[in-house]
Amino acid sequence: MTLSRHLQWRPVNESTMLAGTRVVVFALNLPGPAAGARLAANGASVIKIEPAVGDRFAETEPEFYREVHAGVEIQRVDLRDLEARALFDRQLANADVLITAFRPASLKRLALDAATIGAKFPRLCQVAVVGQSGAAGDIAGHDLTYQAASGLLSGGAMPSTLIADLVGIERVVSATFALLLARANGRGDLYAEVSLAEAAHDFAGPLRLGLTTSTGVLGGTNPFYSIYQTKSGLLALAVLEEKFWRRLLQLLPSELNGMDVSVAEQGRVQALNASSTELRGLLEQLFLRRSAADWEQWGRANDLPMAVVRQSV
Repeated sequence: MTLSRHLQWRPVNESTMLAGTRVVVFALNLPGPAAGARLAANGASVIKIEPAVGDRFAETEPEFYREVHAGVEIQRVDLRDLEARALFDRQLANADVLITAFRPASLKRLALDAATIGAKFPRLCQVAVVGQSGAAGDIAGHDLTYQAASGLLSGGAMPSTLIADLVGIERVVSATFALLLARANGRGDLYAEVSLAEAAHDFAGPLRLGLTTSTGVLGGTNPFYSIYQTKSGLLALAVLEEKFWRRLLQLLPSELNGMDVSVAEQGRVQALNASSTELRGLLEQLFLRRSAADWEQWGRANDLPMAVVRQSV
């Protein structure tokens, strides 16, 4: 089964806010092309330039490739050929945005580095996807290594998703909008760098600050923000706000109905520093009475945030 069966790159509500905006993407793999598809879904005209040999994902993951390139025109070009390069330069002269995702040294060899392009096409907005910023830009890496360096890989397990790449896509899109706005207002340098290593580092912020560790307030010690075994399946409970946890205690079966609110409040306060065993024990017993799907439906009916923990495939 291909990865793309579980991905949807195009937003539900397509817009025309970028109508008339011309984007050239010179990138392989995920962040650059997928960002181009996002921009195309917002009305931009997007052309992706691939090397003459193409993008390996077109062969290894054809369905994935099609979805990531939705709405994007693809051209295969050998930029070392003088005639092809002249055509490419004409495309850049008419473009509003150039998105690249190659290491700085590779772009320099092709005369596609930021300084050269900026001097030649001063009104062209440039967004460069790099592994690491600045002098470390040529260090080889991928999503896996960026997650590893950020502390996101627990116990050596492979990641369940491509965090750095996916965050990078959104940062490329936001950088594109920011640069277009800056150009329209006649302000600022028309170059932005999106570091995938920094994206992973920022994404790891809650873990780094201890919020989602095994002893953190969002790591399972809080009985109102945890995962419970049910009669069938696992249930995620997230009744953090007072209005939610009070409603939960009022609506649950008799074992909790009438519980002194001070006991629940004490359990909630304790959960900020250590596990509240009394309250958690009661919740564990209650959730075992129904399936996770039943509890999810019950939660929606009562405006309470809880959901089935669905297994990935």
